[in-house]
Amino acid sequence: MVTRCAPHGAAALIGFVTWERRVAGPLIDVSLFTRPGFAAATVAALVVFFAFVGAIVYFSAYFQQVQGHSPVAAGLDVATIGVAYAIAATASGRLVGRIGERAPLIAGLIVSGAATLLLLRLSPDTGIGAIWWNFALLGAGIGLCGTRSRHPAAHVQTTPSTRPTNRSKDSRFASGLR
Repeated sequence: MVTRCAPHGAAALIGFVTWERRVAGPLIDVSLFTRPGFAAATVAALVVFFAFVGAIVYFSAYFQQVQGHSPVAAGLDVATIGVAYAIAATASGRLVGRIGERAPLIAGLIVSGAATLLLLRLSPDTGIGAIWWNFALLGAGIGLCGTRSRHPAAHVQTTPSTRPTNRSKDSRFASGLR
C-alpha cells in the first residue's frame, strides 16, 4: 500500500511546491528549504516528532497488550514522556533566546536518541518503575528538539504571505509549525 501511495504523495509535493513558487502570496516560502541549515532542522524535527508519536502509540500498546495494563494505566505510564516534553519545550524557548537554536537542538537529538537506545532493554516483565526515567529523558530530548529558530527566515511573520489579507491561513500554518 505504501508503494502504491508514494507516487501520489510525490506528485502532490511537486504540485504544492510548483504552486507555492508561482502564487503571489504563498503559504510558505519554499525557497527557505534551499538553505541547508533550515532544511536540516526541518528534517530533524520531522523525524523527531514522527518518532515521538510512534513512541506514544507503541508504548501504549506495549503496556496494554504485553503487560496487560488497562488503557488508563497505560496512558499514565506514558504520560512521563508528555510531561517531560512540556517542561523541556518551555525551557528550550528560553535557551534559544540565550544561546541560540543549534545547541538545544543537538542536545535534544542526543538525549532522545540515547533514551531510545536505553529502552532496548525492555522485556515483557519490565515495570514502569525501571524505565520511567528513560521516558522522562525521551520526552525532554524531544522537547529540546522543538526549539524555535531565532533566524528571521524561520519565522512565519517574515514570509510574503503574512500580509494582513492572508492572516487567517497564516495562523493555521504558524500553529502547525509551532
